[in-house]
Amino acid sequence: GTPWNQVGGDFANSATASDSFTNLGVLNFSSTTMTQDIQDWVAGSSINMGWFIIGNETAPGTAVRFNSRENSTNPPKLTITYSLPYQSSFVADKDNTLYETNDGSLSNGSGNEIYFGKTGNNGGNALRRALMRFDLSSIPSTATIINASVDVQVTAASNNAQNMNAELRMLTADWGEGTSSGGGSGAASTTGDATWLHTFYDTLTWNTMGGDFSANVSASAAFTTSNTEMITFDSNIEMVADVQTWVNDSNINFGWMLLGDEINNSNTRGIGSSESQSPPLLHITYTVPDLIFMDDFE
Repeated sequence: GTPWNQVGGDFANSATASDSFTNLGVLNFSSTTMTQDIQDWVAGSSINMGWFIIGNETAPGTAVRFNSRENSTNPPKLTITYSLPYQSSFVADKDNTLYETNDGSLSNGSGNEIYFGKTGNNGGNALRRALMRFDLSSIPSTATIINASVDVQVTAASNNAQNMNAELRMLTADWGEGTSSGGGSGAASTTGDATWLHTFYDTLTWNTMGGDFSANVSASAAFTTSNTEMITFDSNIEMVADVQTWVNDSNINFGWMLLGDEINNSNTRGIGSSESQSPPLLHITYTVPDLIFMDDFE
């Protein structure tokens, strides 16, 4: 077989855990370093070589004998407490459409669809931007987000629609959903609606007309010309980071802006809103830290 690199065995220079005793009995090991060892072994089983138990190697007469795994009475036992990942899905708790106007007169807070992209001549070649937010207060603030993805159901496409990519961008200001209810052309804004000009109609405004959102793309997805397809914005580092930020501090959870093709005319899409039978869905996988490791030897 392959010899050790050093006589007496190959092991780390620093101790993983320690305990002391004077009489026969149970010896317990527990430490944060043990936790990290286990985590590393779970992540890569090929590096799981186990532990050495090293006693007092300087004073004579200090040798200790432990039961082995072949001993049916109190063999070495590793006890691990851990949480399996949780999976939850969330319907958008509010959504709206920003219709490009100079006065913020149009919105769609309670409509069955929200819209994004650029209209054709009949719509004045104007932009549409969709807003959506998800209430994540049921997830513990100590949770670690592993995956996050968003599903949207396309319900309308322009007659001259083209294939396009759409983007989710993190919103950086709070906004509202009023009682306005319209289609692709919008409806008269009502109190509390988000509009192209307003965060909350008609008293508070965006810093920038058209909405305040991050320059970074959180996720992107390809849309065909279909008016019935289900689209998923797949999980990635940016999506996970957004959700983690909101879980850590719900006060800055303003959701995402959905941006479509804002160059080509007649390339808008409508998707089901939170008021419809096919609302935007956010799927999250997360863990909650409650790892406790204990090693018992007798």
